Amino acid sequence: MKILFIAPRFPYPPLSGDQVRGYSQLKLLAYKHEVTLLTREPNGDREGAIRKVEEVCERVVTVKKPPTMSGATRVARLAMARMPIQTALECDPSFARAAFVISRDSQFDLAHVQLARLGPVAASLPPGLPKVLDLIDALSVNMKRRAARTSGPFSWAAQWEGKQMARYEKALHSSFDEVVIASPADRAAIGDLANLSVVPNAIDLDVHRFVSAPREPNMIAFTGTMFYFPNVDAALWFSRDILPLVRRAIPEARTFVVGARPIRAIRSLDGQSGITITGRVTSVHEYIGRAGVAVAPMRSGSGTQFKVLEAMAAGTPVVGTPLAFAGLDVVDGRDALVASDPPEFARKVVQVLRKPEEFSQLTRNARRLVETKYSVECTLKLLEAAYDRAIARHAPRFAAV
Repeated sequence: MKILFIAPRFPYPPLSGDQVRGYSQLKLLAYKHEVTLLTREPNGDREGAIRKVEEVCERVVTVKKPPTMSGATRVARLAMARMPIQTALECDPSFARAAFVISRDSQFDLAHVQLARLGPVAASLPPGLPKVLDLIDALSVNMKRRAARTSGPFSWAAQWEGKQMARYEKALHSSFDEVVIASPADRAAIGDLANLSVVPNAIDLDVHRFVSAPREPNMIAFTGTMFYFPNVDAALWFSRDILPLVRRAIPEARTFVVGARPIRAIRSLDGQSGITITGRVTSVHEYIGRAGVAVAPMRSGSGTQFKVLEAMAAGTPVVGTPLAFAGLDVVDGRDALVASDPPEFARKVVQVLRKPEEFSQLTRNARRLVETKYSVECTLKLLEAAYDRAIARHAPRFAAV
């Protein structure tokens, strides 16, 4: 099958969730399909990033980022767009033109579009081309939870965006033959639509291998891109309300916050209460594999958490909030430890650090769960099934046009 894969961000290096999901899908699709990637220019080492993606794609086409707009122009575009802010700003005319040209000049069997931010691209693609939209998660849910965790203008803006995105996500199903999403909970939030199915997030088990070696005593790891609001909120909450309770019981406890582009509020934690802010690292797995416990103190966000799957795959016990495990078939006490408030969260972190041998069965259960439900091989079958449904559904729809 010849697939046109359209993504809003260059998928390498895979730092954010959409990049991790997209890059793993591209690698697996390459074994059986010819994939052309259309996306934005990469940041940083352009040539190196393109070479890496060209290893798994037949062709890579990039679109330059639009010039920075003035405040007045930005407001005018948003007012005319009548769509979510993220969509109006991300899917500018240059991206739509590139999608039109490449789909006009090449013969594809299917188009795979990533995120609601690129929803308008559907109108630029040939009417005869089956289209699949990967929402990844419900951005409407993400924005509503963010509104609850902020105040003032930021809260109002997030609340407004959540309402706009909720309407838009529901409307997009009519522009695409099939829509997929990573979490059953996010699917339920959008609605029981006939062409909306679940394709879970998944990880490469060769990269995130099980680590059986002894862990560094009293080492805690929190991973994720550290400019993303849900991760920032989680790290600040952990450092302020949970970590002091942990260190009261274990003064030697050390926390590594591992992730790219930490904002100022995160950088300010470096050196406080045994906290180390690493910034971007070559291998997140190295830190997870050394840690005695991985924490996921999530209070906002949507979809499913790669940080949880990566730690479970590595054999690192995970302590997280109920939201951290949303959409995953995780059972408290069998696969991970769930905690709802700071005292409970701290108590469970201390338990794991003090007596790691008592959680060896839990880590084996967690690894087995990832192998059976969240490996990239498992999810590829679900993605290809969505492609088949899109092609089957498109034929009668196109004939009726």
